[in-house]
Amino acid sequence: MQWELRTEDGQPVTLPRDAVSFRGERDVIEYARPPHRPGSTGRVYTRGGGEYFPSVYGLQWVKVQEEDGELNAAVRLMSRIGGSFAAALAAAYWAADSDNRARILAGWPDLIERYRRMARESSAD
Repeated sequence: MQWELRTEDGQPVTLPRDAVSFRGERDVIEYARPPHRPGSTGRVYTRGGGEYFPSVYGLQWVKVQEEDGELNAAVRLMSRIGGSFAAALAAAYWAADSDNRARILAGWPDLIERYRRMARESSAD
């Protein structure tokens, strides 16, 4: 298993990232540390020198299976280059629990496979 930092709506986070805390304070998240034990939430570190729980900036760590790397790449492509339906489906996928993710994958296998192919092709370049 590996950890991925995500927004509240399930989108993967790329660092550095401009962020606004729940208090309305602006900063840039420079790097982050995933949870190191059960019950930990990990930390995010800002340019301003702060160390915070990810939830202060509306973020959370999510466990992802390494063997799903191609699927994750496909869903990211759906978010970035897909039409409005594909992007909405990708957002639903990131927000879903494992049962609902399975439903999404079963419900639109042709769409998912098209983006999997694109992900494979882009990684081969």
